[in-house]
Amino acid sequence: MGSSKLLTNEQSELLRGLNQIVRSTEQFRAAEAAGKLIRLPTGDGMALAFFSSPEAPVRCALEISKALQNYPKLQLRMGVHSGPVDAVVDVNDRSNIAGAGISMAQRVMDCADAGHILISKRIAEDLAQYSKWQPHLHDLGECEVKHGAKIDIVNVYTDELGNPATPDKLKQQRGKTGGVETIGSKPQRKKRIAVLPFKPLSPENRDQALELGMADALITKLSNSRQIIVSSLNSVRKYGDLEQDPVAAGRELQVNSILEGNVQKSGDRVRVTARLINVANGSSLWAGTFDEKFTDVFGVQDAISQKVADALALRLSGEEKKRLTKRYTENVDAYQLYLIGRYHWDKFTPPDIRKGIGFFQQAIDLDPNYALAYFGLAQANLSLAFSADVPSKDCLPQAKAAAMKALEIDDLLAEAHASLAFSIAFFDWDWTGAEREAKRAVALNPDSGMAHFAYAHVLSNLGRHDEAASEGGQAIALEPVFPLFRA
Repeated sequence: MGSSKLLTNEQSELLRGLNQIVRSTEQFRAAEAAGKLIRLPTGDGMALAFFSSPEAPVRCALEISKALQNYPKLQLRMGVHSGPVDAVVDVNDRSNIAGAGISMAQRVMDCADAGHILISKRIAEDLAQYSKWQPHLHDLGECEVKHGAKIDIVNVYTDELGNPATPDKLKQQRGKTGGVETIGSKPQRKKRIAVLPFKPLSPENRDQALELGMADALITKLSNSRQIIVSSLNSVRKYGDLEQDPVAAGRELQVNSILEGNVQKSGDRVRVTARLINVANGSSLWAGTFDEKFTDVFGVQDAISQKVADALALRLSGEEKKRLTKRYTENVDAYQLYLIGRYHWDKFTPPDIRKGIGFFQQAIDLDPNYALAYFGLAQANLSLAFSADVPSKDCLPQAKAAAMKALEIDDLLAEAHASLAFSIAFFDWDWTGAEREAKRAVALNPDSGMAHFAYAHVLSNLGRHDEAASEGGQAIALEPVFPLFRA
């Protein structure tokens, strides 16, 4: 539990809380009632031996992880292994456990950071036989433990439980983050997809804010799935030319598939066509056409996202399905103002950034709970501060306030945490707080290049240059054509 730095009474209080949490889990109670459980204290934690199925200890770990969300002071790491364990009686006539199984579980746990549920490859292979577990098993490869021994470990996490970040011990050993794969019948790398800026149906009636905005909305939605890596708008916006070859763009972006489309708004109606393309051979994986009232544009975006997920054969959890169709506003007028703001901010010239800030604020005035508009306001103020066109003291407070408001509305916006990291680093000079926010961004979305870039920037300013290089390398690997990450 990592409580050795706490006072004795604080340790005791935390241990009592942990015991209560563990004893209240369904898996613990069921195994204990069936006589299939041995438990014993281990200093600042405990060991549980389930004599039932390989699923039981992992389910128990997830139940504990869920309960711990209400106890932020309990920084717990968990390791699970399936192997030989003997029930013994010690010299004091108390029940105890011994054997290679418990030793291996300890070694697995030693590779973890707070929040991690790490399991051995052996138990992961057992769980991978069940389709329900496959999306939650992420192969981390080898980790070196005591005496130079190497063990294969797997990270277990869902959208809400566990810790998706690469353990610090592995980062230090490899000098890089990554190599995390989802386990099915065999480990497979995540599919990569890019959504290109949409094009007009008729060139004389271009609405570039809407064209860029459709791509932005679909990128945001698809990024909610941890089964794919989605190129950010920063990487794809340069592929908005009318004559752009989508397959050539896909090869440059190093993705498996490309989503391209056309959009046209006419009066109160919007017409959208979309096509998902296999970059390897140029074949069409899915195509669809939508002709709806513009007030139904959110429904069109939901439908396209779902069709793409189906075409890529993604096995979405219930939470991922919910987030795939998440809407940040239901106000179409606020959405249009946000699109225009995003369009101007994306030009990255001080006059356009100022225009973007104005439109983001108008969107917020229409919908005060529009988290993405606050995020846009934060990013635009950061861009203005770093442009040297305006004194940073005039922009950074606004950036910080907007990022905090975005997270107050939706704490799961990974890149808003990255924005807040930059804001408090350069406004408050609070590098500890900045590191906390950057780590949170990476944990929420390990496939966000901007999250890794923010973390790299913070680590570099803290003098931890090897770690910074590791995070910067991960940002480049995720967004290979975005020049900022190579600067």
